[in-house]
Amino acid sequence: MSTWHTDREYQAELNLLKDKTISMGEKVRQMVHGCIQAYIQRDIPAAESVLSLEKEVNSLEIEIDELCFSILAKRQPVASDLRFVMSILKQVPNLERIGDLAENVALRTLDLRDHPGFSLPDRLREIDLSLGRMMAGALEAFIQKDSDLSARVISMDRSVDVMCAELFRNIIKMIEQSPRETFVAMNLHTVVTCLERIGDHITNLAEMNIYMIEGKDVRHLEAREAARGRVRGLLFLCVHNSARSQIAEGWARHLLPGGIAVYSAGSDPADRLNPFAVQTMREVGIDISGYRPKSISDISIEDVDVVITLCSEEICIDLPALRKKETWFIEDPASFKGSPDEVQKKFEKVRDEIKFRVETLIRELSLDQEA
Repeated sequence: MSTWHTDREYQAELNLLKDKTISMGEKVRQMVHGCIQAYIQRDIPAAESVLSLEKEVNSLEIEIDELCFSILAKRQPVASDLRFVMSILKQVPNLERIGDLAENVALRTLDLRDHPGFSLPDRLREIDLSLGRMMAGALEAFIQKDSDLSARVISMDRSVDVMCAELFRNIIKMIEQSPRETFVAMNLHTVVTCLERIGDHITNLAEMNIYMIEGKDVRHLEAREAARGRVRGLLFLCVHNSARSQIAEGWARHLLPGGIAVYSAGSDPADRLNPFAVQTMREVGIDISGYRPKSISDISIEDVDVVITLCSEEICIDLPALRKKETWFIEDPASFKGSPDEVQKKFEKVRDEIKFRVETLIRELSLDQEA
């Protein structure tokens, strides 16, 4: 909506449409923050407030849809006005879906009334802050017609995905260590799933903002550009980041040309590297003794467009990748039994298999041709 119309009634309809969309967005923003805080604090009245807001959001959805259809039928908008109306028709279902997901989180809070002693992970607070920044940014970008801010909102979603992925792994660990807490753990799993999807829907809002402002469809654009362009970074992921993924990082750093970032991380990082991993890489002239196990949140996930998981277990977490994602089912060498010499030989076998896979990956992505 880039011009001020001489038809005051038409302009008033466009202004009303914008105001109602902003109002719906603000209510949804309150619901997102309110549902997470209610869940963290076990605040039943706060959760019930979120549920009451959901009814207002649904009413606004119907009002906005009717107004959009009326404008399309009576005014037959073109150019920027048409993009404005069409983008709102796409944004409103995302706002409504965010409200539904926030409602689901609030309902999960009510389910925990009989489990007052259960402690929740600090990651939820970080996710709350990230989603709050994303939601506020998407709304501000809509109001100010700021495509740069919309692009920044889109980039924030990968960090939310990483934090949610770590929580999913921790939930599995929680069930393994304390089966009696399975109900609470699954309750938390539902909440984290909702929060991850809220991030996706906010990303959709930001993408439609860019369409409204510039007439450019950027849905999946980053993935399309990554598929055509050069690889920026590789991430090797396993559970403890003490052996397999560290060996893969060592090989990739050794075999790749400069200019490509290489990382490894673990969903449940160990305290130190496995000494057999250090020794087996030293035998081929690669020193990884200075490497340290890291969590996924310790790395620059924004630089990563290839994710390789090196797990034969069913407890590895899943991460998004822009260009390539695959799993190498390699047995955890830390589980090997036997004398030191026998374990060392098994590590050497894993080392050589990982080298072969890294070399194959480099050829598949033509990374050996990149400078």
